Amino acid sequence: MAGLLLLSGIAGPASAQSVSEDSVKAAFVYRFTDYVDWPAPVPQRQQFTIAVMDDPQLAQELERICAGRQVKGHPIRVNLIHRQKEASDAQIVFLGAGDADAHRHLIANLSGHPVLIVTDEDHGLDEGSTVNFMLVDHRLRFEISLSAAGRSGLKISSELLSVAARVEGHS
Repeated sequence: MAGLLLLSGIAGPASAQSVSEDSVKAAFVYRFTDYVDWPAPVPQRQQFTIAVMDDPQLAQELERICAGRQVKGHPIRVNLIHRQKEASDAQIVFLGAGDADAHRHLIANLSGHPVLIVTDEDHGLDEGSTVNFMLVDHRLRFEISLSAAGRSGLKISSELLSVAARVEGHS
């Protein structure tokens, strides 16, 4: 129930069966912005950037969901990226299924930067991500690493923590 509240107003009136997994993930990624505080505000004239690597369909869904919306007073820009350096100005980086070594390298290089790293891997938290998607009883859920959030200087609200399937570590 709480997971549905998190998504309210994003997926629209379509039935649950007609909503793709990419749409649900994109809605979650967008909604995470309401429950995470970044240590340094986005500069006044800059956009809030969500970078997506190895998942063009999710990037397309995010663009659809984010069109005309703002995060903390800033317009949202969604970038489909192919190289690590393209993520340098992002506040959120989503890593889809792809080159695990490249993802580990990207996560390691972003460690300590104020970036919410979201993965969709079996051991995403073990690789250093802050949020990782997982299937539980055929339902899309997510787990959160407070240790990774703390290393990045991110504060995750208790409301988001309460709907996570699993929370590991401490900030």
